[in-house]
Amino acid sequence: MPTVLNEIGFFQFDNLIRGRIPFIILSLGVDLKDFYKIPLYQNHLEKVVIYTSADQAQQELVKKEVAPHEAILVLCPTGDLSAQAVDDLENAGFMNVFYVKNGFQALKADASH
Repeated sequence: MPTVLNEIGFFQFDNLIRGRIPFIILSLGVDLKDFYKIPLYQNHLEKVVIYTSADQAQQELVKKEVAPHEAILVLCPTGDLSAQAVDDLENAGFMNVFYVKNGFQALKADASH
């Protein structure tokens, strides 16, 4: 199971998006299209999000030719699927994989404060 070193929260996620940091988001059943309303951030998300399922995540990364050292963030509604996907991806050789603690529901809750 991933460690707390693999977890990020709203603040880190928001900084990645607002800073337009180059990384990959594996979205497992989460629609991020309306989470950020500003076109600049929406454009960034369009370039970095891969919509997939947990069982297809590794195949999608290989298909998109994502290198094992690239930063990958896995996001699901609750964080449970994401944590397992991080573990699976690390076992497959990806070295820079993170997930949002408590998933998209936590992002939405923290964003409303």
